[in-house]
Amino acid sequence: MNTSRALKTVLLYILMPAAAITLPGCMAAALVAGGAAAGVGTAAYVGGDLEAVTDQNVETLHKACLAALEEMNIPVISSERDVLEGKIIARGVDDKKISIKMKYREPQLTKLWIRVGVFGNKDKSQAIYDHIRKHLIDIASQNS
Repeated sequence: MNTSRALKTVLLYILMPAAAITLPGCMAAALVAGGAAAGVGTAAYVGGDLEAVTDQNVETLHKACLAALEEMNIPVISSERDVLEGKIIARGVDDKKISIKMKYREPQLTKLWIRVGVFGNKDKSQAIYDHIRKHLIDIASQNS
């Protein structure tokens, strides 16, 4: 583990309890639950999007998103990615658009947005995120 990554991990474990104490209700619960799996990041549902931060690059996160959608039998309509950002569009059984976007923040730090439908669907977004997290954990354990 390099020094920068170790520092981020230590800060995560220091700041997460502080956030849980100072942030109200659901936001604090989402942050603590999102950070429970080391290296997977934090998540919160904001304005119809599930937003998360991961300590993976765009390429790795994109692969995990595609694997999660395949595992959930959600057909991918389009998928594009470069080093700085990625976007996946899929359609659920209910024909609602599922949009997954990711954007580079710094090396090994990528922001993720998941939106289901026009106005968002918290439960479905969380289910997709849970599958993505599972695949990120699998990838991290393979690289260890």
